[in-house]
Amino acid sequence: MKTHTVTVRRNLFTDVIEEALVELSEAAERGEIPRWGSSDLVSQEGQEHTFDLHEGEPTLPGRAKATATITVSEDGETAEVDVSWDEDAEPVVSTPVRLPETMYERLRYEAHAARVSQAELVRRALKKYWEGG
Repeated sequence: MKTHTVTVRRNLFTDVIEEALVELSEAAERGEIPRWGSSDLVSQEGQEHTFDLHEGEPTLPGRAKATATITVSEDGETAEVDVSWDEDAEPVVSTPVRLPETMYERLRYEAHAARVSQAELVRRALKKYWEGG
């Protein structure tokens, strides 16, 4: 498991989360972390935001290449950004899932309530189902 840590400061026109994501893009360009094309908010607990960084663009994100945890300071002026990735990780494949509208609305509601992405909620449900739960 490899890691990269950086501290960012909010500028006049953006919030610190946006600054952190810009820094992650620049770190990828410099070769400090894996290249990525889109991000997915996986969870948010208090001042801690966890994102999956995907290899593809938002319309076809592909596999998650790294995980970034952005911890915002109490005053919202700075954030500690920790990125971790496993170069030997199993690839994740993006797949469209067609759902009836009522199921989709329930998925949206549950994901919002749990503060995780819809994809993460589906992964958890499948894992629980396959484990016999």
